[in-house]
Amino acid sequence: MTFYDNHYEAALPNLPAYEFVLDDSPTCHQSLKYWTDRADEISPTLSKLTGSVESYFNTGMQHSNAAAGFGTALSDVAKAVENDKDISEPIMKFADMLQRIECYRDMFLSQTQILTLQPLAALTKEFEKAKELQSQMQKARDALHISWEKYSSMSHLSNLQEPSVLDKLAHGMLHARHNYQRILLKYVSTLRDLHSLKKVIILQKVLEHMLAQFSFFNFAYQTLKDVEPYMNDLFKELQNTHAKLEENLQDDEDVQSSSETDILSQYQKDAQSFAEPQTTVLGSATLGHSVNTVNAQAGKFFNKLGDLIQGSMAGSKKTGKERQDQEWEVVEKPGQSSSPQISRQDEMLSSPQGKPRPEPPTSLPSSPAKKKDGSSATQEDDAQEKVIKVVPADLLSPSTEETPQNRNVDPQTDESRPIQ
Repeated sequence: MTFYDNHYEAALPNLPAYEFVLDDSPTCHQSLKYWTDRADEISPTLSKLTGSVESYFNTGMQHSNAAAGFGTALSDVAKAVENDKDISEPIMKFADMLQRIECYRDMFLSQTQILTLQPLAALTKEFEKAKELQSQMQKARDALHISWEKYSSMSHLSNLQEPSVLDKLAHGMLHARHNYQRILLKYVSTLRDLHSLKKVIILQKVLEHMLAQFSFFNFAYQTLKDVEPYMNDLFKELQNTHAKLEENLQDDEDVQSSSETDILSQYQKDAQSFAEPQTTVLGSATLGHSVNTVNAQAGKFFNKLGDLIQGSMAGSKKTGKERQDQEWEVVEKPGQSSSPQISRQDEMLSSPQGKPRPEPPTSLPSSPAKKKDGSSATQEDDAQEKVIKVVPADLLSPSTEETPQNRNVDPQTDESRPIQ
C-alpha cells in the first residue's frame, strides 16, 4: 500500500493553490467552493465522532469503577470465608486478577482521553474555525467588489471637483483587495491543512485508539490465559463435588421424608389413647363447655319462671292456700280417708320434746285440689304414703320462699269462712 508516498502533489490532489490568491479567477472560486463543501460535510461527522469518544470514555470510567468495586467485593467475600481454604483461595486469586485487569483498563481509558478524545476535540474546533474564516472571506470579497464598483464608476478627472477623490477611492479599493487577499490566503492554507494533514491526524488518532485497545485486551487475554489450566482443573473438581453434594442432598431429602412419616405415625398412635375433643360451633371445647353451662343456667331460670307463673295462676283461684299446702300434699290411706295424715312438715315443726303441735283448725274446708288428691290416693299402693315434693327447692324463686305470714292473703274469702 502506498500512502501519499509519490510526491507532495499526490498528497494534495486538486487542492486550492496559492496562485489563486493573486489570480482570483473563476477556477479559484470553483476550487474553493468544492473544498469548502467537503469541509462542511466533515465537520458534523467529526463532531459526532468526538461526542461518541467522550461518551465511550465516560461510560468506560463508570464500568472501570464498577469492576473495581466488584473486585473489592470478591476480596471481602474471600476474607469472610477465609476459614475454608478451598473456597477463599480461588476467590482471592480471581479478585486479584480482576483488579489487575481493571487497573490496566484505567490506563487504557486515560490513553483514550489523551491520545484520541482531546485531539479530535481540537480538530472539531479547527473545522468550526474554518467556517468562520470562510464567512470573513466572503465579507472581504463583497467589500472588494463594492470598492471596485465605486472606483470604476468615478467620472473623468476633468469633471472632478476635488482631485483627492480619486486617491481616496483608489486607496479604498487597494485596501479592500489587500484585506481580501490576506484572508483568502489564510483560508486557502486552512483548506489545504484540513483536507491533508488533519485527515491524516484523524486516522492517526483512530489507529492509536485501536492499538491501545489491542494492548489492553491482549494484557487481559494473557492474564486470563495464565490461569486457564487452573480454572479448567477447578471447574472439573467443582463438577464432581457438585454431583456428590446433590447425591447427599437427595439422601437428606429421603431421611427428612422418613422422619416426617415417623412423626405423623407417632402422633396418630398417641392420639388414639385419648378421646377426641368435642367440636362446637365456635370451634373450641372450652367455649363449648361455657355455652353448655350457660344453657343449663338459662334452663333453670326459665323453669323457675314457669313455676312462678303456674303458682300465680293457682293462687288467684285459692288465695288462702298455705305454703305447706303448696309444697306438700296430704295422702290419705285407703282405710282412713276421713282423717288426713299429718304432713312431714308439721312433724318437723313439732317441739324439741317430741310433742306434736296442735292440728290446724278443721273449720276451714280443704281446697278442691286436696279433695281430688285424697280421692285419687285411695287407689294407690301403700308406697304412695310418702310425701311427694312437687317443686325442687333449688328451682324456687325467692318470692315463693317467703313465709306464709308475709303473704297478703285475705282470710275472709268465701272459701275460708266457716260454714254457718
